[in-house]
Amino acid sequence: MILNILTFLGALALFIYGMELMSSGVQKAFGDRFRKFLPWMTGNRVQQVLSGLGITALIQSSNATTLFAVGFVNAGLLTLLQAINVLLGANIGTTVTGWITASAGFLPSISYAIILMGAGFVLNMGKKTVRKSIGTFVMGLAIILIAMSFMNKSLPAVNQDISISEVFINSSSKGFLSVVIYLIIGILCGWMLHSSPTVAITMILINLGWIDFSSAAAIVLGTNIGTTFKGNIAAKGAGTMASRAALSHTVFNALGVILVLLTFKPCTNTVQSLCNAIGLHSPVFHVAMFHTAFNLVMTLIFMWLTEYIEKIDTWLVREDGTTASNGFKLKYIGNGRLGTPAFSIRQAYQEILDFENSVEEGFQNVEKALTAADDDTFEQYRKALIKTEEVTDRYEYEIASFLSEISTEQMTGQETEETRVLYRIIGELESLGDSCENISRLLGRLRAHKQEFDSDTMEKIRKMISLVENALTAMGANLRTAVAGDLTDISNAYAAEDAINSARDTYRDEAFMQIEQRTGNYMSLNYFLDMLEELEAMGDFIINVSQASVRTVE
Repeated sequence: MILNILTFLGALALFIYGMELMSSGVQKAFGDRFRKFLPWMTGNRVQQVLSGLGITALIQSSNATTLFAVGFVNAGLLTLLQAINVLLGANIGTTVTGWITASAGFLPSISYAIILMGAGFVLNMGKKTVRKSIGTFVMGLAIILIAMSFMNKSLPAVNQDISISEVFINSSSKGFLSVVIYLIIGILCGWMLHSSPTVAITMILINLGWIDFSSAAAIVLGTNIGTTFKGNIAAKGAGTMASRAALSHTVFNALGVILVLLTFKPCTNTVQSLCNAIGLHSPVFHVAMFHTAFNLVMTLIFMWLTEYIEKIDTWLVREDGTTASNGFKLKYIGNGRLGTPAFSIRQAYQEILDFENSVEEGFQNVEKALTAADDDTFEQYRKALIKTEEVTDRYEYEIASFLSEISTEQMTGQETEETRVLYRIIGELESLGDSCENISRLLGRLRAHKQEFDSDTMEKIRKMISLVENALTAMGANLRTAVAGDLTDISNAYAAEDAINSARDTYRDEAFMQIEQRTGNYMSLNYFLDMLEELEAMGDFIINVSQASVRTVE
């Protein structure tokens, strides 16, 4: 018996590994193409539900879909209401594995699984990433079917072991208390194993006669709650909206379970009658049907009540009003990544947009510090420029750390290149923060040496600042277009860079002429030349960001 139990546990591990291979294969094959579901996710209620159903049917992991939805909410691409409907659809999509398991997992021979394994291996040997990924998916499916065969054969039928028979008869004979016991078992198994392995185990147990249909139905109900826990844990620390989106999955599943428990006997009897009426007499099909029927009916109910679920989530997860001591707080990547590398890259892009915005806001203090009327006012803006440098340092560090987490995953060639581009962009943005600090020091030395710029020089510096602001605006527009995947032209950035270079050259030549002819203050002219070079260097960093961004879509 001990050997049988160990064989069962080993086969269960093999089943979970097969699920991971299937999910990984699909995610790598489709990668960023999952973003094509976004128009459906932002469409009407039905489209939102269908998008969740489609994604989950492909990757066979409601947890992964939860992470996708949470990532989109965190990135500002989905509202909480839209995410709730997507997750409702995910509940239906995750039942597909149950039907595959019921249909093919209990056949007497595993020859077909071996053939699938061979086909998957051949596909996996190909050079193209998509073909290799499909091969991984097929091999994962084959492993699942092989694991089901071993799990089914490792345990004896209930009538072959009197001790087992007595235990399970007693556990199923306590009326509604038995339902609650198996519900709790389902919650724990769903939390630890996910829904698909738990449903597969339930099918094996009912097929061997260890449990009756009422007990199996209770386990299925429990796993619908337990499987949502990991999504909540993953979303913890990722932001208020991310936590609310993940919690919504638990809320509507728990509400659905309560509704079914109130009419438990009629629900189970209806499912059994429906299966028998369409010729599905095996109890494993009854389990698959109950799993699908529960999620389908609850989706049809709750998709029209998402506003109330949103209110419950908002009440349970209050707005996080805390802010770091230096005013810095990440908005999109939180304390960890969500979903596949492709989705994590999109999260990083959204955080970079916020990074870029903070640079633009910080640069506004340059002209304010330049024109400050007194030392106290100047000191205020000087400190603001230094703070800009500190914030950009933090952004670079946090985003780089986030990207390094992504790099530990297996990525496609395009994803690897995008990650390299993101590293370059954050480096250039951080350099802009350094320039803000350099300018603050330069202006501080100017005041310390009791020097000042004449009106003509001030006008030239203002003109350079204006040109850099134009370049920053172009850079921000290009970044936003790049995030949308539509950046093909950065002529606006080149024009802004040319204008900065032209003005710098003209003003520098004029300053040199003044120094040679001794018609201006030598010290203030040197500070002026330093300002020109620093502002021109910012123009270089800015054009580098646009150039890196456009390469991501080439």
